[in-house]
Amino acid sequence: MGDTALTEVVHVRRGAVRVTGRLTELGADLVRGTVESLVRSGHRSVLVDLRDVRPTDAGLHVLRDVERSLAADGARLLVRPPTEPGAGTPVPGEHVASRPAAGTRTPSRETRHAAP
Repeated sequence: MGDTALTEVVHVRRGAVRVTGRLTELGADLVRGTVESLVRSGHRSVLVDLRDVRPTDAGLHVLRDVERSLAADGARLLVRPPTEPGAGTPVPGEHVASRPAAGTRTPSRETRHAAP
């Protein structure tokens, strides 16, 4: 995967989004749309997994805005932080270490976005 690709894998039933690639401001805005869609579909908390992300400060600022917006509506943004050393700005949201139950299967949708 190149430095400009951003991939989302959305687990609709779990209310989770796994993001890989470079999280720019534009990419984070696309993630925002996905998170807001999950909240509109009934999830009161959404997990955004950023373990495989190369973040930018601007991208993380967008996620902070998403966190505040969801909190104002009574929902929560849970963030699994990037594992890359020197990832930059602290990640918004509650840092979680949960895993799906063994044997759990959830439908997913993969979306690839190319940064400009």
